[in-house]
Amino acid sequence: MSPPPRKPRYLHIGEEVDGVDMRAEVGLLSRNLVIAGEMEAGCYPYTSHICSFFDFDTFGGHIKFARGFSAAHLEGVELRHMGQQLVGQYPIHFHLAGDLDERGGYDPPTYVRDLSIHHTFSRCVTVHGSNGLLVKDVVGYDSLGHCFFTEDGPEERNTFDHCLGLLVKAGTLLPSDRDSRMCKAITEDSFPGYIPKPRQDCNGVSTFWIANPNNNLVNCSAAGSEETGFWFIFHHVPTGPSVPQQPGTFQLPGKQPREPE
Repeated sequence: MSPPPRKPRYLHIGEEVDGVDMRAEVGLLSRNLVIAGEMEAGCYPYTSHICSFFDFDTFGGHIKFARGFSAAHLEGVELRHMGQQLVGQYPIHFHLAGDLDERGGYDPPTYVRDLSIHHTFSRCVTVHGSNGLLVKDVVGYDSLGHCFFTEDGPEERNTFDHCLGLLVKAGTLLPSDRDSRMCKAITEDSFPGYIPKPRQDCNGVSTFWIANPNNNLVNCSAAGSEETGFWFIFHHVPTGPSVPQQPGTFQLPGKQPREPE
């Protein structure tokens, strides 16, 4: 049994100045149930460039939910030292799972809530090709790369409710995750003759990265990102692995349908 919560020793009442609420957000990171990666003392060189940017181990654990699971409801858990600087290895990852609410036959709908995800090595919660997920009362702290992340563009009807993201740092996965030094050094997937332009091609790491307007952000807060708190980037057509998952036309709310390219 956990000990009773302690009362604060000092009472400080925040104030609103000129109508702007500048009081600090407070997020509880500890939980009784902990899922944690087992870390080495120094950088583990699992990619050719990883130890050029990080002097600590970034090869953490990850949890992935793929299409066809029976039910998923994750609540009241602390996740630390999770994620890796590899595509697809994130602390919480819904991967091409389709409809996760009543439309997909899930009753009750799929959710993750009351989680703390901290000192993570690749994002916090990733929603990829999945719809109707509830992400509620989740604190993300000290993450590499975008923290709350919708990936390819077709993700819809997902709700981020009362989520807090703090201290988001650059990572190596996508150009938008990278800082200027990473942008100049990581070019192996680029076209021949490519010359990096960091402020144009990179430097976009964000606490909330939203790739489709048909999602809900309710009472969420972001602070301490190296670049951006909330970034909305709306794809004309799905990208990446979501392309074959979206046959026919693709339509953003309020836009004319377009054929996938």
